[in-house]
Amino acid sequence: MAWNIQTESIEISAGTALGARIGNPQKAMIFVQTGKKGMTACRNFDLAAPELRGVAAARSVTFGSFAELI
Repeated sequence: MAWNIQTESIEISAGTALGARIGNPQKAMIFVQTGKKGMTACRNFDLAAPELRGVAAARSVTFGSFAELI
């Protein structure tokens, strides 16, 4: 089974965010979106590193698309 990386620009109220999905076609392993003020990520993402650097970070438990992470 092939792995892939998908990126998408997402328009949000604060501007434009970048979404990235890393995984296979059936299930993402990492799902994250970043913007000027911080980031949201799937529960597989460790938020300790961004928090140590002073980056606002939140974890989303369930989603099916980039838009659902907003």
